[in-house]
Amino acid sequence: MRIKLSIEHKPNEKLIINYQYLISSWLYSLLYSRDSESATWLHDRGYEYKGASYKHFCFSMLKPKLFKLHPKEGVLELVEGPTELIISFNAHKIANDVINELLKMNTIKLLSDSIVSFEGTINNIEVLQAPVFTDNMNFIAKTPICISVGDMNSKQPKFLSPEDDNYPEAFARNLVNKANAYFGEEKYRVEQVKFSLLSSNNKSKLFSIKGIKVRGYLYRFNLSAPKELIEIGYYAGFGTQNGSLGMGFCEEEGN
Repeated sequence: MRIKLSIEHKPNEKLIINYQYLISSWLYSLLYSRDSESATWLHDRGYEYKGASYKHFCFSMLKPKLFKLHPKEGVLELVEGPTELIISFNAHKIANDVINELLKMNTIKLLSDSIVSFEGTINNIEVLQAPVFTDNMNFIAKTPICISVGDMNSKQPKFLSPEDDNYPEAFARNLVNKANAYFGEEKYRVEQVKFSLLSSNNKSKLFSIKGIKVRGYLYRFNLSAPKELIEIGYYAGFGTQNGSLGMGFCEEEGN
């Protein structure tokens, strides 16, 4: 399930440029208000498989009507609203808990350690229509996709570029493990997934979370796999850092 929020706010509201983890924290606060035990489980453990944890949700970048970037200050200025945010859930219970809390609270607060913070009123919640899933689809990354090898908790994980020869297998392995974690069994295999890069001008983006640098890429790609597996990637997010930074949020190309 995907929901689109329309957020009204004062003109010229400001946020830190790397605001993504603030959205994640806000979402967990909503879940905790609804079901503290479930929220704690999702944050601390989530869906586990082969030593990795998957949250099965992601989110888009904020999309204001008009904005300005202030790189020297590290600030994003939301000049004019409304501002849109899309949240994507593979697990329906999580989606329903968030929606119920939004209907009750209808506010969003993104607070950082600095003096820069953001507050708005959610004046519309729209459940978005799902695409028609098939076993062969083209996607475009709307937030960077992060594929890494090695331990993500180390200070120097290796982040792969989509042009890397090892990228297709690493992409497929992440998706398969994510799905198998959700089902609690080894339902899918890496050999069932074929990743094909469609773009050549692929943009690299660097994020920081808890002192760890995370790199992802924006690009277009084709994915051939069982349609249930593609659907999981679409809703849960492709690659890593989906729930923490919203990475891997993609849309079907042409929609």
